[in-house]
Parts: sequence; C-alpha cells; structure tokens
Amino acid sequence: MSVWRKKIGGLLLASVVTAGLAGCGGNTGGIPSTPTNNTVTVDGGIESQEGTSPNAVPSSDDGGLVELTPAGETAPIQAAVPPGVSIAAGESVAIIPSDTTLLEGLEGGADRNAGDITINGHFWKGVRVVKGRIRPAVVLPAGTYNVRLDGPFVVRQGANRLDVQAFVFHFRSDGHHISLPRKLKGQIPANGSNNWTNSITATFYPAFASGTANLHITHLNGTLNKTVALVGNTATFTDIQNDTQSHIPSQGVQVVEFTHL
Repeated sequence: MSVWRKKIGGLLLASVVTAGLAGCGGNTGGIPSTPTNNTVTVDGGIESQEGTSPNAVPSSDDGGLVELTPAGETAPIQAAVPPGVSIAAGESVAIIPSDTTLLEGLEGGADRNAGDITINGHFWKGVRVVKGRIRPAVVLPAGTYNVRLDGPFVVRQGANRLDVQAFVFHFRSDGHHISLPRKLKGQIPANGSNNWTNSITATFYPAFASGTANLHITHLNGTLNKTVALVGNTATFTDIQNDTQSHIPSQGVQVVEFTHL
C-alpha cells in the first residue's frame, strides 16, 4: 500500500471546510432558533504524488488502467485513468493513492449510488468513495477536471457532525500535483450550529499558489457564494457575520462546490 494514506479535503477537504465556513442558512430548513457553537476540527489535505506512465493509455468511455511506480517508491501500483482521457507513453501524471482518506472523520460512500464519482461528465466505473476513502489509486495527467462525489457523507468528531450530500470540485492537474489544497487546518461548524468566527486555512502547492478559490454552497433555502484570494500559497476561509447565513441547518448542507483553477 502507498506510504501516503493522508487525510484530505481532498478531494473533499476544501469543500467540507468551506461548507461550514461560508455558511448555509436562511430562516427555514431546520435552523434552530438558538444555534449551538459545536464544531468539527479539520486537519488534513491531499498530498499528491508524481509519476510517469510507462505505456500509452487510449481514451475510453469507462476509463482505463495503468501500472506505474510513484516517484520515490520502488513498488509499482495499478491506477485508474479517467474516462475520456488518454495518456501518452512517458507522460507525467499526478497520483492520488488508493485508500486516501478524504478527510479526518469523514464517513460515507459504499455501493452504487452512494460513493459514485463522476468526472468531466462521465461516470468513473470502478472508482468510488468507500467509507470516506478513494479506491483504487487514480492518475490525473495535465488538464482541467470537474468531479462530483455522491454521498451522503458525514464529517464526524465525537458527538458533533456535519452532513454533506455531495461534493463538487473544479481543479487542475499540471501532471505533477493538483490545485486542490494539500493541507487544511481549522474548524467547521457542526449541524445546527453557529458558523460565526470559525475559520479554515488551505495551503496549496507552489504551482497553484495564486489566483482565487471559490466556494458555492447549495442548501435548503438557496445558495451561498464566496471567493477568497490566495495570499502566497494559502487561502483562509472565515465568516465574520453573525446572522442567519452563519447558522448551519440541522440537516447539514446539500452540495458543496469548490473551484481553484
């Protein structure tokens, strides 16, 4: 098994984090009249590996497979290639290892339909989120990717939890790393809690250390949109408003969509 069974927010990390931070709400949808301040600690991120495909992989509607050895390792692995994507022999790819934990305390995903992954509009056959972990290893050559992870998911810490029905990510690969956060640290609100003053800091690889990160959250009462500029190679999501938009519905959130291209 790969040495880096790391926590992400990964792919899901950035999203879960900001789901709480940007806030969800309105004045219906299960929002308690007196929200609690219960939180879930986030500490993770996607530390992607680098690799080179020894063979060409043609494009396929279902996706393909490639055997390669990640940089710094000696044992080869078998990894999934996204549907609609081809890889040339000798082409560099970013690798997300099998059994990567998407987020510390993340649960959910198992059999179809829960745990399904759709990438660039194609169902990714054989690739799933199982009990909060991506399986098997996947490779992402240089390009732009739109990924949807179908839950339901739960981010849990003790008695506190945040429910998320689905994650959507828009990001890039440069053939070495991906533009989702490599590290996430902070706190997010639990279901039915007050999001006010919570914050999460996301750290990115140097190749993706500029521009903006965008969070779009769909909840029972509408949508929320928030854009944060990267300073250096970090972006901090926080909520400084104490209003209904800062109160997380008791049902959690429906879709958390994160973009950093």
